[in-house]
Amino acid sequence: MNMAGWRHILLCSLLTSPVLLSGCGRDPRVAPPVSQVQDAIAAALPAHLTLLTLEQEPIPTSREDVKINFKATLEAAEELYTVERVAEGLAPVTLLRLTQPGGAQLTLYGQLPAHRLMDQWTLDAPQFQQDVRAWGQPHGAFGARAYPAGSAAAAAALRKLAADAEQMQQLQQTVTEQQERARQEDAERQARAEQERKQRLAQARRAFEEQHRQATAQQQQTTTQREQAVAEARQKWLAATAPGTRYLGTRLGKNNSTQRLALVFLEPKDARLRAEASNPDDPREQRLFTGELRFHALPEKNGAPAYPIVLHGQPSNKVPPEPNSIYERAVDLKLRLTAQGLDGLADAGLGVQFLIHLQRAGP
Repeated sequence: MNMAGWRHILLCSLLTSPVLLSGCGRDPRVAPPVSQVQDAIAAALPAHLTLLTLEQEPIPTSREDVKINFKATLEAAEELYTVERVAEGLAPVTLLRLTQPGGAQLTLYGQLPAHRLMDQWTLDAPQFQQDVRAWGQPHGAFGARAYPAGSAAAAAALRKLAADAEQMQQLQQTVTEQQERARQEDAERQARAEQERKQRLAQARRAFEEQHRQATAQQQQTTTQREQAVAEARQKWLAATAPGTRYLGTRLGKNNSTQRLALVFLEPKDARLRAEASNPDDPREQRLFTGELRFHALPEKNGAPAYPIVLHGQPSNKVPPEPNSIYERAVDLKLRLTAQGLDGLADAGLGVQFLIHLQRAGP
């Protein structure tokens, strides 16, 4: 008979002892077979831990359910280690501390829920009261450059690490010396080049100063023209949004539907623009917008115009809002000046936009 058979006989004899609350040959309707419990616990253990003996205490929790408390004796199949420290370097060396010798016996407590259907048992994963990883792991789990602390292999690896570090230091010193020589040679070349540059600079200085004077004059003229253009544009925007200024035009809706639109600017409040939009064909459709003049507005994307006038619609109480209405939906009016008035769009977000074309109607 092999060792596994003897262990099974030993386990059955232990479990049938009057000291224990479970054993071989128990009523299969009360608890699952011992072998099934053993297999479930053994399957949950890492390969380096072997189940030797098992004491179990089945506690019924319902007619079909039982909680099995167990005490398992395990054997470490090989030496187990944890990391003691890591010696840093080009190829770091991990030094291991022995936590369990090979063949050490360990005690593990836990629980195992089981569920019965007629004469068939289904076992959940066992729940261990402690993390078996705390006992350590086999040597091979830490990689090729891991060695037991104090071993000859560890000492040799540390000597090799120190030798590599010294060799690297010597190599770095050699490279530093070569770099210093190269730096000195480069400094001499730069000094000669600097002398030549100064000579050329002295010959070209007068021409450069004349060019600089002309460029400065041209830049001043361009700046003045740009400032004048900005001031003129600012005045146009201020005039276009002055209180009482009125615009009439159209708003293009969904499915190319066209609706007339009137926009009149009101007195500013709290330094913010105010305007009222309304539908001349339906006096019920009107809405107050507030916003600002953005004198340095930039396009929102490449190829798009800049919108210096941005107005935000005041909240609407209509629920749900009409999808084709700028009076009920949350929309922003984004407008720019044209020769006739204002052009732009009502932006409802998520890519929904209504094109707007307005002509100045007064005053």
